[in-house]
Amino acid sequence: MQEFKTILLNLLDLRQPVIEIAIMAFLIYWVLRMLRGTMGHVMMVAVFVFILLLEAAASLFQLQVLNWILDNILKYLPFFLLVIFQAEIRRMLSIFGLLSLKTQRSQRHKTQQVDDKLVTALMQAIHNLSKPNEGNGKSTGALIAIEQKVGLRVYADMGRPIGAPLIPGNQLLETIFYNGTPLHDGGVIIKDGVILAASCVFPLCENRSPEQRLGHGMRHQAAIGLSEQSDALVLVVSEETGNVSVAMDGRLTQMKDEEQLKGILNQHLQKTSTGASTPFATLYQQLIWLPRLLLQRNRKQKKQKKAKEAEQ
Repeated sequence: MQEFKTILLNLLDLRQPVIEIAIMAFLIYWVLRMLRGTMGHVMMVAVFVFILLLEAAASLFQLQVLNWILDNILKYLPFFLLVIFQAEIRRMLSIFGLLSLKTQRSQRHKTQQVDDKLVTALMQAIHNLSKPNEGNGKSTGALIAIEQKVGLRVYADMGRPIGAPLIPGNQLLETIFYNGTPLHDGGVIIKDGVILAASCVFPLCENRSPEQRLGHGMRHQAAIGLSEQSDALVLVVSEETGNVSVAMDGRLTQMKDEEQLKGILNQHLQKTSTGASTPFATLYQQLIWLPRLLLQRNRKQKKQKKAKEAEQ
């Protein structure tokens, strides 16, 4: 019986190492999964293989100077990794932010009303852009990004500022993407029913294999890339086929018909209200309730104390 108790205590003592190993294994797996298929994955493997080879050579041939150099390099390795993998780290951190934004977005869809004017204007523009032109039989290619919670100002600043409202029937998008205009190259950014900028350059997709990238044109790759780094809703019109696709959360979906496109727009495009909560406002509301409760209790105690003093 005493041996069983000893074994049980030893197993309980192993809980902390097992938990630590499980957490570290999950973190390593998650990082490798996020880097899979990117240039960062290749660079990380090359860096660690290079360091292991130097360690093996230094230990095998007793190279003291090389050992000293490696010891000092390992001290500053985290800073080196931050510089080398800054794009991948930025993308990982953005994913954490997007997770909370997706939850808030799903809750917001249940309460807010659809922006009918914006949906109508986009449907009219997409219909006109996807129609074949009389001259060459091709459609008018387009790349339209609709800003959600994550701001796209960094991409809008690199384009040509427009600042014009998108109204049904004004054919502003058709004019911008017409092949003869100076603004037809690049993408358009729309925020709250206003075209912020045109000729914007969007990042290309990173989480795709070379074979998958070759299957899409530059517009489609840019749409996927922007949706990977933000929660924007990106619309793409193919110049060759006239097909309409929607990119969101790093996935590209080709629309079967206009009704499917309208359903997606109705689902994701909501009117902006002045009281709409932001992630920081939501966090503030979650954290401020305890100080408010303490303040109310303090005021109540002061009123009771004053009432007792008045009675005396």
